Amino acid sequence: LDELPTQEIVKAHIKPEGQWQPLSIKICRDQATLVYCGTDPLFGKQDTNFTLESVLQTVKPDILFMNRGAHIRSDQEIQLALPQFVKVLHDYYQEQPTSRILWKTTTTGHPNCWEYSQPNHNLTYMVQRVNNQSLYTREMHPQAHTFGWWKFPQQTKLLLDHVEQQKVPMEVVDGYDILLSRPELHRDKVQRRHDCLHHCHPGPHDIFPRLLNHYLHMTRDEIMM
Repeated sequence: LDELPTQEIVKAHIKPEGQWQPLSIKICRDQATLVYCGTDPLFGKQDTNFTLESVLQTVKPDILFMNRGAHIRSDQEIQLALPQFVKVLHDYYQEQPTSRILWKTTTTGHPNCWEYSQPNHNLTYMVQRVNNQSLYTREMHPQAHTFGWWKFPQQTKLLLDHVEQQKVPMEVVDGYDILLSRPELHRDKVQRRHDCLHHCHPGPHDIFPRLLNHYLHMTRDEIMM
């Protein structure tokens, strides 16, 4: 996906009739297929039937790697969506017991990211900055007060606690803590786009393909048995 411009990914992701579909790319000398599905695994794609359940039934992945993205919802909405989300995963795992289910915790933005010129590894300080709602001003972004970045850890805990209670075998890939210390390379810093959430490419987020590869190699022998 990194070799495709964003607009090409979007074009490839939409059928001619305007319906969303998974984007598939052959990798590893055509021995594997990487499928990208741009939809919220809890809520699906708004105004479409593009849901986690439909994606699983269409693609039937051996490895499912999920993340909600920085799309804030209320705690109540999250709690209401969790039973169906967990049921879909549980049913799929019963159908595909050798599948792997991984969840990447949501990475946060950094209010006033233009103030940073290097990483800051004082995670206590960085959490305080992200949680300080007085920093979410119109100077940062006209809608900054609605971003809800300070809610990400709490809502991640809601999801993971529910998954654990229902005994769904989900592995957790930590995205929040890893990029919490990297406020210096957001798009606002480089391109002046009032964007303190997304990073430039290449950039800090490039760690996640490597991290996923590490997780898969840790249990490679189990998968191949």
